Amino acid sequence: MKNQPGLLFILAISIFFFSCEKAEDLLPPQKFKSKDFPISLGTYWDYRWMDLDRNIQDTLRATIIAEGITKAGKSDLWMLEWKPKHETIRVRIDTQYIEYTEEFIAFYDYSRFDDSLILESQYNFPFQIEDEWTIDHNQGTYRVLNDRHELSAYNVPEGHGKGLYLQRRAFGDNNFSIYDNIVMAKGIGVAWRNFNVTKGVPFDVELFQLIDYEVK
Repeated sequence: MKNQPGLLFILAISIFFFSCEKAEDLLPPQKFKSKDFPISLGTYWDYRWMDLDRNIQDTLRATIIAEGITKAGKSDLWMLEWKPKHETIRVRIDTQYIEYTEEFIAFYDYSRFDDSLILESQYNFPFQIEDEWTIDHNQGTYRVLNDRHELSAYNVPEGHGKGLYLQRRAFGDNNFSIYDNIVMAKGIGVAWRNFNVTKGVPFDVELFQLIDYEVK
């Protein structure tokens, strides 16, 4: 009987953690809306970036530097500049264009060869766990797998909830494939991303981890 208080304490702690886990399971799914992805002039995101197939790494700053841009037949676009910390580092894409509406946010790369915009990624709003959508131009299907992802590992302060974990898969001719994993944080946007494109062998494998940001 001497161990009874200890056993009661352990039982109480177990019930507490079990109750907390159940309470989180019962929370309604988070909805990620357009206002949760901040797009404004001067807003920037700093990422620890690794280009794994080229074996290089640096800090990249993505900054919204212009608005109301017309490019390749699309108007009212935002311009996003990707700039490495070290000038000797060359990134694959140094400028992107953003189409931002209540229904979606799309990121485009620009092709100087034929003056066209190439869709790189698109997130349809609002989204929540178990949602999925397919985007054009063989860019694949997104699925929202989880909305309880811990954000502390991605330098995200408290007050942004839990991260939503998305996965994109695309497959095409000549062994073309895209494996894209993204963690979204409300009020920030992309907190982490692992982007992998292959054509028989990997030729674009990049990892982005948020280290700082400022919303203007």
